[in-house]
Amino acid sequence: ATLLHFAQVVEGDIELTPEGVAFAQASIIERKELFKKQLLANVPFAGQMLNIIESKSNKRMNIEFFEEIVRRSAGEEAAAQQIDTLVNWGRYAEIFEYDKHKKQVYIDASQ
Repeated sequence: ATLLHFAQVVEGDIELTPEGVAFAQASIIERKELFKKQLLANVPFAGQMLNIIESKSNKRMNIEFFEEIVRRSAGEEAAAQQIDTLVNWGRYAEIFEYDKHKKQVYIDASQ
């Protein structure tokens, strides 16, 4: 919540930001849009992933490509966790999808 600026910690207490209040009060569709906005604004690598996928003619990219980038700075275990989180967040925000059998992130052509 703090990474996406939905909440902040003040003197040991968690307080919702205005974005957090809006998220809590929003419909499911509005939540996804708010989440997408906050994700792209506050997690630069999510935007980089999206740009790379969009640049491909087939709008697909092997997940190993992104794992390797994160692995270089975060290490093996942390990279796996971070990529897993980014994939889940990206899917929730509907900025990309993940094919676990092909191990590819992609943009759905019907979007």
